[in-house]
Amino acid sequence: MESNPLYDVLKNVSEPVGIKIYSRGEAGENAWVHRYIEKIKPCPDRTHIRLYFDGYHFLAISADCEIMATDEGLTAYDPVGCLYYEIRKDCAK
Repeated sequence: MESNPLYDVLKNVSEPVGIKIYSRGEAGENAWVHRYIEKIKPCPDRTHIRLYFDGYHFLAISADCEIMATDEGLTAYDPVGCLYYEIRKDCAK
């Protein structure tokens, strides 16, 4: 896959993460879901990046998302779906 900011940030993730998906104004209302990202690859038409939790279940995030990355993780905003995706180092402590 050609370089993609979302893929570039996530390609080396191999630890438990917390994932939260929300729309504008809901950030504090949704709970974190804790998963281990097994692999990351583009969908066949390359419009989304798939985060696989096992060989079958995945979360697809638009490859065109706006990305804000930090040492703790990232927030991706999909302007088409009006959704935020937060991925953080596992916050189940």
